[in-house]
Amino acid sequence: MKITGSSGPAHLLLTASLALLALLLGSCFGGASSSPGFYAPNQYPERLSQWNLLYKQGDSLALGNNVHVYDINMPLFSDYAGKFRTLWLPPNTVLTPRTDGQRGFNYPVGAIISKTFFYQQASGARVATPTTLAPSAEKPRVVKTSTYRSDGGALNLAGHLPIETRLMVNHEDGWHAVSYQWRGDEAYLAITGAIVPLSLQDEEFSYLIPSRNQCAGCHATNHTTGKLLPIGLHQAQLQRVSPENTGLAQLKTWEQRGWLAATAKANQQAMPSWEQTDATTQDLARAYLDSNCGHCHNPNGPADTSALDLSHANQNLESLGVCKPPIAAGRGSGGHLYGIVPGAPDASILVYRLASTSLRSRMPEVGRSLEHTEGVALVSDWIASMSGECR
Repeated sequence: MKITGSSGPAHLLLTASLALLALLLGSCFGGASSSPGFYAPNQYPERLSQWNLLYKQGDSLALGNNVHVYDINMPLFSDYAGKFRTLWLPPNTVLTPRTDGQRGFNYPVGAIISKTFFYQQASGARVATPTTLAPSAEKPRVVKTSTYRSDGGALNLAGHLPIETRLMVNHEDGWHAVSYQWRGDEAYLAITGAIVPLSLQDEEFSYLIPSRNQCAGCHATNHTTGKLLPIGLHQAQLQRVSPENTGLAQLKTWEQRGWLAATAKANQQAMPSWEQTDATTQDLARAYLDSNCGHCHNPNGPADTSALDLSHANQNLESLGVCKPPIAAGRGSGGHLYGIVPGAPDASILVYRLASTSLRSRMPEVGRSLEHTEGVALVSDWIASMSGECR
């Protein structure tokens, strides 16, 4: 399928025809033999398998035709959930680098990104089916899986509990996001989101599946346009070993597959990852803040009024938060005076908000309800290593 940019009645008819054709094909076939479908935003199918992107096959979450798994270096923390990521591009289309000064790519219409959130089930736990459980019901018991790396292009579901699959679909008017909630062997459309009670190593919490509107809380990285954009799919995050057992760097694999235009160089400096033993504490902390905070705290982001820029490229200490008093944090400051106090993480607003689980003070505001102990420790170690004082 190749979709070209156009507008007018003829284009609308073509889009509708493509959507109907995809729906018919999806209902007749499915699985690896069929290519993913393309649906209008108000016609997204009820079941995830109808997209022909992902489907349960035995003990695996398998991929549709020409759907490929990818991975990133420094993932966003999501209550210790593991994440299985895929990308599909329409045939004969490529990714081109953005020319607006922002990192990442321009995507063809019809591109689909998926991210499946899951947990490893606790040893001896009953085989659970994630649903909206009654308060008195036994919560599925799970363990931390945030360091999971896919191997070979499929997700092994034996011992793993899938919670949701989020899709981002690129239409003529931009990206649209939608979530599907897993129940047994299938995931179902969750336009309004859902709450899934879980027990993580005996700590009960509520996992939030975002509504379609809540997705904009993170993915609308430019508050002026308000348009949704992919966050983690940029060169520094993607420059790592391919998870598809090719023996190549991931972007080199994309280049060989024909996904990258000639202007999109596959040789890029990599962002540090948790597994990188030779990375400095500062490099890891800056990568962590970029991934978890930079999509809002950047010069164009929805949190630009804070004048706090936590993007990886920023080298200005004041806008990074060093000895910077809060502008509008209110109670979110925890009574602390500065974003970062060199040598004193416990006196720094940044650490206070990363560690908080209170709705009025935690950061990020959405996407987590638990404290990321390892992330807070990393940022604390970085601040503790700083010299100087605030006056």
